[in-house]
Amino acid sequence: MTFAGKDENNKVSVSWINGMVLYYPQKLVEWSERMYEDQLLETAQNIAKRRGECSILLLSGPSASSKTTTAGKISAYLEAEGVRSAVISLDDFFVDRDKLPRLPNGKTDFESIHTLDHEELSRCFDTLLKNGRADFPMFDFTTGKRSPVRREITVDHDSILVVEGIHALNPEITAQHDKNSFLKLYISPNSDYVLDDKRVLTAREIRLIRRIVRDHFHRNNPVEGTMGMWVEVVRSEIANIIPYKKEADFIVDSTVLYEPAIWTHYLSSVLSADEVSAQYRAKIMRLREALSMFVPLSESYLPEKTVLREFLA
Repeated sequence: MTFAGKDENNKVSVSWINGMVLYYPQKLVEWSERMYEDQLLETAQNIAKRRGECSILLLSGPSASSKTTTAGKISAYLEAEGVRSAVISLDDFFVDRDKLPRLPNGKTDFESIHTLDHEELSRCFDTLLKNGRADFPMFDFTTGKRSPVRREITVDHDSILVVEGIHALNPEITAQHDKNSFLKLYISPNSDYVLDDKRVLTAREIRLIRRIVRDHFHRNNPVEGTMGMWVEVVRSEIANIIPYKKEADFIVDSTVLYEPAIWTHYLSSVLSADEVSAQYRAKIMRLREALSMFVPLSESYLPEKTVLREFLA
């Protein structure tokens, strides 16, 4: 599905978005949502064609790419295609909090692949692939330790396990197993916004805005905290996530075309509530300036099941 407002290089016209917001807002929202959903439907249909060949779908992407929501939606589309599915997160394989790796500055490195218990993950995959059944761990984020409660997962010819996490496509995850048992999906916003041939908002900046909004409303983390982590988040993505995009069997662009017109409301709300220090002020002003180029879209147009609700209050 293509539109006049988005070209073959994934560049979205700000002028086109603004015109649609002013004159056809409902149509813009419907088209934007359909573009995202159609990618998921096509992916699910292709996975369904390979039922019985692959037992596990690995889903990865950088921060604020909508991995969690997409995993659930893919699962629903697979069910509609007659493929039973379950969804787990690699977060459930975290080592205990006191064993997490550290950065040179002493802070916890939450982006490292060594946050995961590779031995336990390999054991679970091995048991599941051999026996069609395995007990998977559950992590208790309140205690910072693995829960004594485990979750039984089963797979057969007509079912698949969806595993989501930032490191899901890293070859270390499947190194001890038959690679033909896995399919791989990479998801991330992959569209930049342009005005008069000038890039005004990048896909990475869209993710940063999503992260700022989500951290504020869902994690009680102020803008200062998000900005303080973002440099390390991006560094880790460049080293540990984006290089494995080429390993993916399927790639989904999770940009929702109208989202900058929604973020104009939310970013202003967040910034009015949080103080930002001088070291981050230039970047925040850059984001505000970029969003000021968009005609705001009323929140009343937001669909109940839009992927953007993963980030919103």
